[in-house]
Amino acid sequence: MGTNYYLIPSHESYMVQRNKFLTSICDILSLSDPFINDYQLSQINDDFLNNIKIHLGKKSGGWRFSFNANGYKYYNNKEEFQAFIRAGRIFNEYGEQLSVEKFEEICFASNNLKDHSEYAKELNLSIIDNMEFHFGKFS
Repeated sequence: MGTNYYLIPSHESYMVQRNKFLTSICDILSLSDPFINDYQLSQINDDFLNNIKIHLGKKSGGWRFSFNANGYKYYNNKEEFQAFIRAGRIFNEYGEQLSVEKFEEICFASNNLKDHSEYAKELNLSIIDNMEFHFGKFS
């Protein structure tokens, strides 16, 4: 068992993304081919949802923080990760909001705990800037 952490955009960023999403839907609905409409609508919906709640990683008792690499879509190292989390709001899986400072404490204070190196192959693990980036599924 552990706790998952997520980043959602700032309110301002969310409204910009929402407006782009709604504009894209209106544009597609004006097309005449229903198959294209349905396919494109599902793609736009997926893109919107994937950028609204971004899984940052998981902290389990006695273990180092497991960072979700997210395919390096948002960050590639510690500096980029720290900049990224400052651009939004951080919540745990129970809906509790955390300050950036508290979240960084959870992430980086655990560096002296047990690491996942013995499971590196199974987890598709990459260590960058002393951070364990995982490419697999999180439970």
